[in-house]
Amino acid sequence: MASVLNVLTDSWEIIRKQPTVLIPYTVIAILLIAVIGAAAVVLLVPSLIGIGAGGHSLSANQVITTIVGPVATTVGVAVVIGFFIGALLNGIYISLASQAKKGKKISFGTAFIAARKAYIRLLEVQLVTLIIYAVIALVILSPLLLRSLGPIFSGAIGAYTILVFAAAIILWLASMFLFLPSVIVVLENKGAWDAIKKSISVVGKRFWSVLKLYLALIGIGIVYSIVVGIIGLVPFIGAIITFIVAIVYATWNLLLPAIYYMDFVGIGKK
Repeated sequence: MASVLNVLTDSWEIIRKQPTVLIPYTVIAILLIAVIGAAAVVLLVPSLIGIGAGGHSLSANQVITTIVGPVATTVGVAVVIGFFIGALLNGIYISLASQAKKGKKISFGTAFIAARKAYIRLLEVQLVTLIIYAVIALVILSPLLLRSLGPIFSGAIGAYTILVFAAAIILWLASMFLFLPSVIVVLENKGAWDAIKKSISVVGKRFWSVLKLYLALIGIGIVYSIVVGIIGLVPFIGAIITFIVAIVYATWNLLLPAIYYMDFVGIGKK
């Protein structure tokens, strides 16, 4: 019988039995670090040199203004690259999870072909998902953004805090219902909108299992953050171990949606 624990352990078993599954994420992570690092050097070094040349003549505001532009551009480059690469990587891991779940030896070629065929639809899913999140956030936070809402409660907790908290909870719940579109796109060859509608329907029918999975992931994420934070304190070796653990953790998370879908729903079923 399908269970949240089985989903969590099955994803780990794939990594344990076929550790080559870590390769795609590792390669992409290294490439992204290199590209973003190069962008940071190209954009930030001239600004830092300029600040150094200015010496004490530059005010704190001028220094901040000089740095903010390059930093924002570097972050923008990272976000754009992550958006396009993320869709492909997601598709690859959905296919790899499907192969492993069926007892097959994983094939990167097969996974890449599946991801490539679904790539545009995966991008569409990501874009629609971002738009949905943005609309939810804007609707809930509009009073805060427009500064039209005065304090309602006295004390430490004010209206603004409540609005932000409400937005975070609703976005978290929305992410649950948008947990499976990419899996449905790849495994069932659905269009982006049909996949989103089916994801909402599937999660609605199995809400408590998805909620349990999300709560488990929060707990595991907290433990992971603490462990990585402690290991990271160790010079050099700590950084290497942290990188490896991060690769394993990220790969495990990428496998989870497809494993959940195959365990709790089944391909082609409602």
